[in-house]
Amino acid sequence: MEERKPKLKESYSSLIMFFIAAYMVFVIFFTSLTILPIYVIELGGNEFDSGLQTTLFFISAVVLRFYFGPLADIKGRKLPLLIGTFVFATSGLFFMLSSEVWHLTLARLYQSLALATFLSSGSSLVADMAPEKSRGTYIGMYRLIITLGVLTGPVGALEVIKNHGYSYWFVLTFIGGIIALGLIMLVKAPPLAVSANTRFMNNIYTVFKNRVLWPIYAGLALTSICYGAILTFVSLYISQVSEAVNPGIYFTYFGISGVLANISAGYLSDRYGRKAIVWPAAIILGVGLIVLAFVPIVPATMIISGFLTGIGWSGGIAAFIAWLIDLIEDKMRGTVLSIQESIIDTFVALGSLIFGTLAAIIGMQFSFAVTGSSIVVITVILLLMTKR
Repeated sequence: MEERKPKLKESYSSLIMFFIAAYMVFVIFFTSLTILPIYVIELGGNEFDSGLQTTLFFISAVVLRFYFGPLADIKGRKLPLLIGTFVFATSGLFFMLSSEVWHLTLARLYQSLALATFLSSGSSLVADMAPEKSRGTYIGMYRLIITLGVLTGPVGALEVIKNHGYSYWFVLTFIGGIIALGLIMLVKAPPLAVSANTRFMNNIYTVFKNRVLWPIYAGLALTSICYGAILTFVSLYISQVSEAVNPGIYFTYFGISGVLANISAGYLSDRYGRKAIVWPAAIILGVGLIVLAFVPIVPATMIISGFLTGIGWSGGIAAFIAWLIDLIEDKMRGTVLSIQESIIDTFVALGSLIFGTLAAIIGMQFSFAVTGSSIVVITVILLLMTKR
């Protein structure tokens, strides 16, 4: 650790270049999530086809991370980042060349390689570059980049597609991805202490048997279930129970509060401790879901809910990741964070399934209330466990 301290100032320019590259990558990622389900319909598919290719995309990424997570610890962060950026850049060309739904599905499976490599390796690189006492702040800045990708990417993509068509946007993503690839090539990653006896599955086994990490992973799973329910059902719910012209406005409130949370949560967790941030954030997220149940009665509660869920999700994730980094050796960081990303992807999908099943039985209004209340209760239990 001592050998790396003199290099921290030199890493600032690399960090700025990485943040710019990461923004371009996340724009590509989030616009893919937004426009490809629509593009499936353009190619003659249906809603089932859209859901299937998205599900396969996330499942493939989860499986691939079992290899590429430890790879970041063994070969360094840059190799997975370069692979992920190259795949994100070139996937747009494959989307453009897809003339049938199954072509697009194959292209999505190819793109899952980028999801498996970039996200966790990016968090690891930022943590490597961050001063030990400011890890939460740096991770919060990285999560801010992700949130900005959500806020600006889909809106910009839809505007370009509306005026110029899908092919024009896919070419733009290729150009942006190549620029990002060049920037990451220039990034100087800190050297890693790697054990000569490191094996891929040994890293994963070591992480899973570390019981100290279990409550953190449980908190991530819990909040991801909420996030899955929000992403999948909020727009539909608001369109059914309110007169909002654009139900997607909820995510504007969600995104704005998420930006504020990313800026503040990491810093606050550095100053007051991770536990002081993650569990209150999870409770706020649960309360945000409960508030959604009141939208049919008081439509303005949609705004309150958007702000609460944005704060709860974005603030909690930044501090959860910083907490994981605190508790694990540098040489295991890539593995730990790849498992974290896989948990998020898995439980976002599971949250959609669970909430959809519950909504079919008792309706969405009561489902939001039940889900939010359950999150609050379970979070209090986890808080008491980690306090002991």
